[in-house]
Parts: sequence; C-alpha cells; structure tokens
Amino acid sequence: MQNRQILECDGQAVRRAGWGAKGRPIAGAILMGLAWLAAGSGAQAQCPGDRDGQYSSESCADGNQRAEFTPLDPVSGNTAGFLASFANAGLSFNMSQSGVLPFSGRRTEDGGTDRQGALPPLVGFQYGHQSTDGVESDAYTIPFRTEFDVSTTGIVAELDVPISYTEIDGAGSTFGSAGLGLRMPELWGVLTLTPQVRFGMLNSNALNAGVVGYGGSLRSFFEYEFTDLGVVDWLHVEAANLTGYYEMTDWQALQSDGMAYDTQNVVLRNGLSLTFPAEILDEDFTVTVFGTDTRIYGDASFSSWYSEAGIAFNWQDPPLPYVSRPLTLGITVRRNADGGGVLVNTGYRF
Repeated sequence: MQNRQILECDGQAVRRAGWGAKGRPIAGAILMGLAWLAAGSGAQAQCPGDRDGQYSSESCADGNQRAEFTPLDPVSGNTAGFLASFANAGLSFNMSQSGVLPFSGRRTEDGGTDRQGALPPLVGFQYGHQSTDGVESDAYTIPFRTEFDVSTTGIVAELDVPISYTEIDGAGSTFGSAGLGLRMPELWGVLTLTPQVRFGMLNSNALNAGVVGYGGSLRSFFEYEFTDLGVVDWLHVEAANLTGYYEMTDWQALQSDGMAYDTQNVVLRNGLSLTFPAEILDEDFTVTVFGTDTRIYGDASFSSWYSEAGIAFNWQDPPLPYVSRPLTLGITVRRNADGGGVLVNTGYRF
C-alpha cells in the first residue's frame, strides 16, 4: 500500500505518491542512471554535421569559431564554401565560375587583342571534390554570365550568377550570388580594370547556417601577346589580380535558430595564364594553362589560403553534333594547407 505524503512548497500543498521504503533505492538508481546518461551525452556534444566526432562543441560555439577551428563551416572555413565562391566568381581562368574566361579577349587582324565589346552569354557546369583535414567535400556549381555594352562609353557591364550545392562531410548547403561589374575601356592596349559588387545567400539546415554575404572588389587584368615564336604561332599571356572585401552575417529569415555569423575578410587572388593554338586531327583549338593563388585576411578562417593549377581546352567551332558555339573543357587541381582536390568543368557560349 503506497504512502501518501504532503509537501509544503511556498505555502502550497502538493500531493504526490510516495515510493515506500523499499522503492527508494530503485528510484535513486534510476535517477542516477539518467543523470549519468545526460552527463555523457553533454560531454559528447559535437559540431553540427560532424559525423565522426572530430571536433568538440567548444570549437563551434558560433559561426565565427566554427570557421576558424574546423573545415565543417560552409561559409568561410572551407575552400568549397561561400566566401571562396565570391573570390572564384570574381576571377577564374577555367570558365567554371564565369569571372574571367580563357583568352576572353578577341584577336585582331594584326595579331593583337581587343577586349572591347560584350561577349555572348555563358552557361557552364563544374564538379569538385576535395579533402581538408580529413573532411571530404563535394561541390556542384552552375555558372551563368552575360555582358552588355553601356551605350557608346566603351564600358561593358558584366553580370554573373553562380549557383552551388555542396556537401561537407555529407551535410548539404545551397548558396548563390549575383555579381555586377563594369569593365572599363582598355588602357594602353594591355590593362583592363573591373570594379564589381556582389551579393549572395547561403542556407544549410544540416549545418545550421543561414547567411547573407556582400562586398566589392577590383579586378585588374594585364595581357600581352607574343608572335612568331617558331614553336607556336602566338602565345597570349594574361596576369590578373582580384582584391575584394566581403562581409558575412547571419539572417534569421533563412535560419531562425542558425549560428551567429559576423565576419569581415579581405581576399587577394592572383593568377597567371598562358594560351596558345593547337591542332589535332585537323581540328583547331586553343589550350590555356593557368595558376592562381588566393589569400584570405581578416577574421580567421580554417583554410586561409589555397592555390590552383589547371588546363582548359577551348573550341570556337567544336567537333560535336548540334554544337556550333564556343565550348570549353577544363580540369583544375586545388591545394591548401590541410589537403586538396580536383575540379572539372565545362562552359558553353550561346
């Protein structure tokens, strides 16, 4: 028969069922077991998306810390993430992110080049796989780019919109951005400057992130062409630099309980490419070999630099059925301090 006890709490009587003398040890054991389980689960708390328990919860107190201490961060802690996509979109030699195209200048009758005037629209696809500190990531990107002549000023407006889906350690993120640039008229026949503004959004339920990013950059582009080299008819050299400032902040409309983010970064991206003509089986095309180096300054990032080396093949008249517009196929090897990966891409003008 159960005992009935009356407890006085702040002057109020609360009635509950008593356990009896024999039941108290059992109840105590159950409570102690529950407390032990709760303590154990708290000690094993992990970063969102960390399937292997590689990083402690302390390294993911907020978005800034996750970006600094782990490559699980989809915003600025991983070279397959949101911040890196801003830099890649502003300056790329492989058509994957649509910022700069392999030998995008036109050759003139006297063997020189001419960057004046808008180029036809571009759509492409890129897949990349990389590993950073043992964390695997896969990234799928669809870039779109178009250009417009601004009246008779000689200025060309550039609009590019890359959309990406990434999986970092199996956790998915979707992000995209829109960049608007104004390519100034060529200076001294060799130098082109392009200021650009960019805005984008990222959402990831699996990684608990909802972020908006925005900023601006200046791209400088120096080019020179050598002719009558003997080995090849001509060799086109391009050297480019992108200096950008970008901010990332959380947005409750995307993730009501998402991690807090507040990052400001300066990104320096430099690149060099060599383009020359080639012929195989009576098919003419050009080959572009290139390299880039990207450095991230400001708020700490787990991957604060990465370098790339790649090759792209460009056909003005591709030897494919139903394809009559310029086509590019490329492959890029990427390396960072804690790993690296490979990217393959294609681009088509229409």
